[in-house]
Amino acid sequence: LKVVSSVLLEKSIQQGNEGWELEILTEFHKLSRFKFQGDNFNWVEWEERQEAFYSSLLSGCFSKNMLDFFNDIIRQVKRYRRVSLSHSPKPFAELFNLEEHEKMMQEAPGFASGFNIEAFPLLFDYLLVFALIESRSLVFAGITLFRKNSSSSRKPVPTRDEYILNLSTSAIFALAIVAILMLRDHGYLMVPLEDSVWSLYKQIGFFLGALILQDTLFYFAHRALHSQPLYRLAHVAHHQVSEPSPWTAFAFSPVESLIHALCLIVIAVVFPLHPVTLIALLVTMSVWAILNHVSLEDLPRSFPHHWLGSWIIGPAHHCVHHRKQHLNYGLYFTYLDQLFRTDDVEYTLEMSRREHA
Repeated sequence: LKVVSSVLLEKSIQQGNEGWELEILTEFHKLSRFKFQGDNFNWVEWEERQEAFYSSLLSGCFSKNMLDFFNDIIRQVKRYRRVSLSHSPKPFAELFNLEEHEKMMQEAPGFASGFNIEAFPLLFDYLLVFALIESRSLVFAGITLFRKNSSSSRKPVPTRDEYILNLSTSAIFALAIVAILMLRDHGYLMVPLEDSVWSLYKQIGFFLGALILQDTLFYFAHRALHSQPLYRLAHVAHHQVSEPSPWTAFAFSPVESLIHALCLIVIAVVFPLHPVTLIALLVTMSVWAILNHVSLEDLPRSFPHHWLGSWIIGPAHHCVHHRKQHLNYGLYFTYLDQLFRTDDVEYTLEMSRREHA
């Protein structure tokens, strides 16, 4: 909540206009008209006016998507807010602090005049998304450190090209996410924000559907990337080594990164994904890709390849692709490889034997 609100406030300070300042003054005036009445204080109305004041501070960011996301978080927090107030160690008089609110009102517009970067309204969205996507490098670094301390004989340090390709992939994927936000802000995408059990069930269904659609798009895009001349143009960088590593997972050329990024946009157009569902999809994709590129030498002997290999793609399945590049193209599931006969027969028989052992 603090991260999202700080980003929104910063954007409001940078982009806010006279209408924004007038809205802040109006909501503060309403708040200041409310009088403290001791233990009989009407906290429900006070909370409503205080929330309206805080919303006015953030409304200058002019980002409907981020404001909706923030308000969704607020709805979740409000369930426990009043319980927290009733058990607060602070006296009510200390919580009722108009001077603090007045200070925020006076400083925000004045601070805005010191900046002149309204020409870049999407820059902060992009940098925030890029930082979140690039944070997966921390996962790579952790796995790399583990491999340094393991008995594996493979080189644990990623190459310079892998660093650069991962960085460019994050930059292009961030562009795709910002494009999704823009489409939503302009009314081209429907992002449901209602809070109900039925909505949760629908989002679970949309999430599973998005996985299937992404797997399908990835399969056919992957097969196309292995055809000439696309392979040399876009995909050869991903196959620089026969044994993959976590750093190989997103070592895409800019052309390939753009193809996968466009697939994300298609998924967002087809399915009305809640922001949390979209984040869950991105996390699933990242974790799955990292896991599928972990060296078999670095996995414990008890790793369930036989279970993953039946219908769900795991490290052993994708390792075959890096050794036999004309086989095993899938991302999450094996059924398309089986349907179009691009699965490795020896691998399938071995997994079947282990599954029934």
